[in-house]
Amino acid sequence: MTRPQNTTAWQTLTALADSQKSAAATSAPTPPTLVSACGISLDLTRQTLPAEALSSLGELAAEIGLAKKAADLVSGRAMNLTEQRPVLHTMLRLSPDSGKLPADIAEPLAKIENWVEAVRSGHAKARSLADHRYTDVLVIGIGGSALGPELAVRALSRFADGPHIHFLSNIDGAAFDDITAPLSPLTTLVVVISKTFTTEETTINAEAARGWLEAGAGEGAFPAQFAAITANPEEAARRGYLPAATFTFPVGVGGRFSMWSAVGLPIALATGFLNFRAMLDGAAAMDQHFASAPLTKNLPMLLAAYGVWNRNFKGITSHAVLPYAERLALLPKHLQQLEMESNGKSVDLEGNAIDYATCPVIFGEAGTNGQHSFHQLLHQGTDIVSSDIVIVREREGRSESQHQRLLANAFAQANAFWFGNHGENLPSYRVHKGGRPVAMIELQRLDPFHLGALIALYEHKVFAQGVIWHVNSFDQWGVELGKTIAKTLLPRVGEACAAVGDEPISQYFVSTE
Repeated sequence: MTRPQNTTAWQTLTALADSQKSAAATSAPTPPTLVSACGISLDLTRQTLPAEALSSLGELAAEIGLAKKAADLVSGRAMNLTEQRPVLHTMLRLSPDSGKLPADIAEPLAKIENWVEAVRSGHAKARSLADHRYTDVLVIGIGGSALGPELAVRALSRFADGPHIHFLSNIDGAAFDDITAPLSPLTTLVVVISKTFTTEETTINAEAARGWLEAGAGEGAFPAQFAAITANPEEAARRGYLPAATFTFPVGVGGRFSMWSAVGLPIALATGFLNFRAMLDGAAAMDQHFASAPLTKNLPMLLAAYGVWNRNFKGITSHAVLPYAERLALLPKHLQQLEMESNGKSVDLEGNAIDYATCPVIFGEAGTNGQHSFHQLLHQGTDIVSSDIVIVREREGRSESQHQRLLANAFAQANAFWFGNHGENLPSYRVHKGGRPVAMIELQRLDPFHLGALIALYEHKVFAQGVIWHVNSFDQWGVELGKTIAKTLLPRVGEACAAVGDEPISQYFVSTE
């Protein structure tokens, strides 16, 4: 396999970046990079990437076989090499009418549709406890089992006409108490999402939910008011979950890519199965675009290419995601996991240590909130930070004037980041140097189809960057060590808590290995 820095294109890109250092960042000629697909427009004109560099990035993509790997991804090939698993999240989005949907995906999907519509209509056949309608759903999961569905439920709140959905992830007991305080055990359904049923936070919170429901609704509350979503149905059955309310997804679907599977059941509960299907259709449209469009017209590949340029050749270490749409406020949180867990790697596909930069730090906040906090650093800090500014063309709220003010702020921030402020006689503390790269991402509207396309756009960007950086974007061994250490420390924590009284507990764990 070809390591990126061994390619001729990489050397050319390094030389181009070096030649830019003597010129103002905003003076670099930019290629015509205003492109659209799947109801999403991408404006990359506020960037330092010259036309020659984009051409070299295309040559790099060709040399490492990015187009073929994109086609392999969309066809569900085995690409998770360290775990010897296929990568199947794009298969989840295929239309049932395509004739290509595997049975282990099609059958759970049909089961979800029937069950969700039964619960939403209040049919007793969906559960065995009582015939009243559920008013609330408590979703228990963590990481990929919660971040994507929670983002989608909030983003699609305009379409929500089902029970209220509440997400619980943190093992902190206060989180459980706060979420359940306003809920009634008699009208709450609990959905437990765990790929293997070995994740400690999820299993502990599920046990707490069982105790809470049984205390308020009687011993029959478990398993009658529970559903399980897992790739390990045998373990779900062993724990007592009903087969009729157990929904499966393939083991080849990674957590951060799983919202398209049964893990997306909370989205369907909130908005109805047809809206969930429309979200899958939007993602499927982006899949086909990614696998077929040339680099200069390919939204995910362009985002990936510009991101690689900024990270590896301009030395940018952080990237902000700034959605100017309150209902997309959780997008940065989801992308923190999607990008940093996928490509936060320092070992390549052959197990060699990497001596070039990989994923930047991802952070963000909904506009205009961020303008009154960390945007100060984005504008005038010593580090240059790149950003994505995400906008929605059609207004979400009732007020057109507020929507226009929101958009005006989004474009103002983009121009201020890029062009800065160099007016004559300005005191130094008011100077904005500019040159902060910005990608403007515009959705026609915030509906299930366009949300699906937007999330798939980022998924494919992450995959393309992983291919360029020669890393496995589908494993996450870095999250395991802390879990293992926590298990060994738990007995000592109990002893320390009992012994220290009001003294700092940390004194018992200084320099502990």
